[in-house]
Amino acid sequence: MIDASLTGERIHFVTGKLSEHALRNMLERLAGQIGFQPTVQVLNITVAALMTTDWIARRIEVPEGTDRVVIPGLCKGDIALLEQKTGVPVERGPEDCRRLDEWFGQKRQDLDDYGEHNIEVIAEINHANRFSHKELFAESTRLRLAGADVIDVGCTPGESWTDIGNAIAMLVDEGFRVSVDSFEPGEVLSATQAGAVLVLSVNSRNVEAA
Repeated sequence: MIDASLTGERIHFVTGKLSEHALRNMLERLAGQIGFQPTVQVLNITVAALMTTDWIARRIEVPEGTDRVVIPGLCKGDIALLEQKTGVPVERGPEDCRRLDEWFGQKRQDLDDYGEHNIEVIAEINHANRFSHKELFAESTRLRLAGADVIDVGCTPGESWTDIGNAIAMLVDEGFRVSVDSFEPGEVLSATQAGAVLVLSVNSRNVEAA
């Protein structure tokens, strides 16, 4: 851990592409709080933890006047190799750049809500017009058990499905949330009137029906 009293230091951080945005955001805030001057070098690798010290040594470019270098905490290898190459002290940072607060001796950032998400899984049944109601119900049940939140009833271009309203009404009555995938205005209108909650493949021809 770096001594947080060392304000004014020029610290060069090495990272990968995936962590760049998060690291820069953290450093912008912490630099203002602590008073150090950060620089960031993004090496040509997606996951920073896969870097090794010898791999970094062949690519690192340390700005003039740098006081120390910080590499990702999960990087393997001998730090002495990097210190010999750069001529400045090298330290491993935290394993997760979101823990830089603690690493700098600051109050830990609250990450309790980090990673919360609100997504739904849509599972499509292709050529659903070729299924009987019994087959459609069975396939929808299988997809729901596999994790689908919405069953997308996919129509077949060039094949008119006059029974689509009844098919979707059946699924809705069985407790399914249903979407429809069709460019045909008539199919879309029948589907939404029967309870479809979402229309995919919307264009100028079917937007009014959607």
